[in-house]
Parts: sequence; structure tokens; C-alpha cells
Amino acid sequence: MLKRYKNASILLRFNENSFIDGDIVTDGNHISYIGPSQNGKEEIVDLKGFLIVPSFKNGGINLLDLGKKEIEERIFDSVKSGVTDIVAISSEYEFCKEIFEKLGIDYKIALPFENIKRYKSDPHMLVYVDPLKEEENVLDEISDYAAKNSLKLVIKLFDNLEETGKLNSTKKMLPINYVESFGLLDRGGTILGSIWSDKEDYALLNSYDFDVTIRPVNDLKNGNGFSNVTQIKNGGLDIKVGSGEEKNTDFFREARAILLGTRGMLTDKDAITEGEVLETIACGQGLKEGGKANFVVLDKKFANVEDILNYADKRDVFMTIANGKTIYRRGEKNDNQ
Repeated sequence: MLKRYKNASILLRFNENSFIDGDIVTDGNHISYIGPSQNGKEEIVDLKGFLIVPSFKNGGINLLDLGKKEIEERIFDSVKSGVTDIVAISSEYEFCKEIFEKLGIDYKIALPFENIKRYKSDPHMLVYVDPLKEEENVLDEISDYAAKNSLKLVIKLFDNLEETGKLNSTKKMLPINYVESFGLLDRGGTILGSIWSDKEDYALLNSYDFDVTIRPVNDLKNGNGFSNVTQIKNGGLDIKVGSGEEKNTDFFREARAILLGTRGMLTDKDAITEGEVLETIACGQGLKEGGKANFVVLDKKFANVEDILNYADKRDVFMTIANGKTIYRRGEKNDNQ
């Protein structure tokens, strides 16, 4: 069904400050039109000047050891923050998959190895690996299983000083070389955590098919430290942002943590821009005709990208649209609330 989101201010991409006034028309799960306001026969949603921005990706939400009710609440809390793409770490594969498919969002689920073999491999499946907790023979088995089933990995590494130091001292080698020795890096995927890593680690990861998922608010609250975002990017690696174990997900808060943490770490206010930060947490490559209909409606018309980063929060999210479907509208009853 064609749907026209009318009379909106539209930000096409965060890093370009590219605001236009007009409409977005969705056709199924894609955007068919972006431009000046028009009259049409589509279903009309009059936004009365509200702001449309690209939606966000939660690159790592930790749902391990949670009951089903809390899993559902945590997933929907991300949705209320404007998230339309989630990488979940959970042993409850079928339950999470049911929620994601009901919502109609993009997703992947990283399963601990002890749970994954009970399911048939599919494109939504990843293998979660905590090298410090697995015996060496199991790490060999994980590597072989991932290769045989063409599965990528989520490897918890460089998480905090204590765990990184323990891995270094007990295995008598650097953490990155330890996981490499089992062929795990050959499988591709993401490194979850990057607090106690450096440019040599990133150079090695860059030679494999890996990116890095950081969790700014989660790590700061746990006293782990802060990921050096500019060093990771300079190492040629893509960065994803996850909420980790955070119960109250707010991706605008994650963005502010990245901005302030990076500028503070490097003592340089020009180290990273507001647009670069928001583009890091954004889902996809912005809003464009023919692209996925994934966007967020904010009920304030922020003047620029800087104001969005510095002043917006999840309370400003009026609607979250995933693949053309309204999965959250503030004030309306939702089965997932």
C-alpha cells in the first residue's frame, strides 16, 4: 500500500546536513518518492512539520540470561529509540526471531555455541564467542562449525582491562593473536568491545572481514573506559554501535557519549563532528528513492544536525517506521509495549 508522509522536514543523511521540506511516499518496504509536497491518492499521514531522519541500528544488544518478558521489553525499548535493525546476543533464538519478524525489522541473532547446534543455520544466525570462557578444543570446534555452515562470528574481545589482561597472561599471547590461532578471524564478523585494543589490533582485523561494535554508554557505566573511535576508523574498520546490557536504550544518548568521549579523549573539539557520529549509528546509507523505508519521525523540528545530537532524546521519537511499517507510534497501544 502506498503511504504518503506529508508536510515533513526531511533529513536525508546526517553527515550532509541535507534538510528538505516535503513528503516521503512509501511503497511496501521501499521509498518511492522524496520531494515537494503533492496531493495524491495514497494513505496520508500529515506530520505537520515534524522531522524525518534515518533510523538507527543497534549493533549489539545483550539478551543473555534474561527471561522472555524482559527480552521482549528490551527489544521494544530499542524500537522506541528509533532502531529498525538489531543484532541480538541471545540463547532464545526462536523467541527472538518471532519478535523480530512480527515487528518486520532487520535482524541477526548471535547464539552461544552450546545453543546453536540445535537449530538449522539460516542467514539471520551468527555465532557468539567469548574466548575467555571457552576451552581451546571448543574454540577449534566453533571455528570448524562456522566454516562448514558459512556463519560469521561475534567475538567478545578487549572488553575491559581485567579480562584482556587475564587472557594475555593465561594464554601467553595477545588476545587478537589468540583468537587468530584458532582460525576464528578467518570466519569474519564483528569484534564486540574495543576498549583495550590498539592500532596494531585494528591493522590485523583489517586484513580479515571484521568490523568493530562499540557500546559507549554501557562501557562508561561499567567503568571499562572508552573506545577510540577515530583510531578504529583510521585503521580502516567500520564501526557499529550497540547498547550492550543497557536496560534503557537511547541512541541519541549513545551518540552524545561518542561525541563527548572522543573529543575528551583526544582533547580536540574537531576530532569528530556531530554528523559523523550520527551517521555511525544510522541504519543504511540514508534516505533515498528506491532505498529501504526505514526512518524515524521526531516531533520537534531541530534546526540542524548539531541540535539533533546535542538535544534530542528518545522522548522526541514520535514514530519508528521499519520497512514501510509503523512499528512504534507514541501514545498508541502496541502489542509489544
